[in-house]
Amino acid sequence: MKTVSVEELHEATARCVRQALQVPLVITDYGEPVAVLKKLEVTDRSGQPLPQREAWIARLPRTDLDSAQAVSDDRDRA
Repeated sequence: MKTVSVEELHEATARCVRQALQVPLVITDYGEPVAVLKKLEVTDRSGQPLPQREAWIARLPRTDLDSAQAVSDDRDRA
């Protein structure tokens, strides 16, 4: 991994971001590693059904509580 100081990141953000697309960058502050800048791995699952959704819902606890009333009661306590 390559190392970049906070100051270098501030001065050349675009260059550092482009570098991070290739190899993760360790960001240092006064020589101490504080963060890692790396390429974001996005998995686009929009429009796809959740696997086992119905089974997951069936395992949720059942209640007769009105959710609107619960929210209202919670707001009144604050």
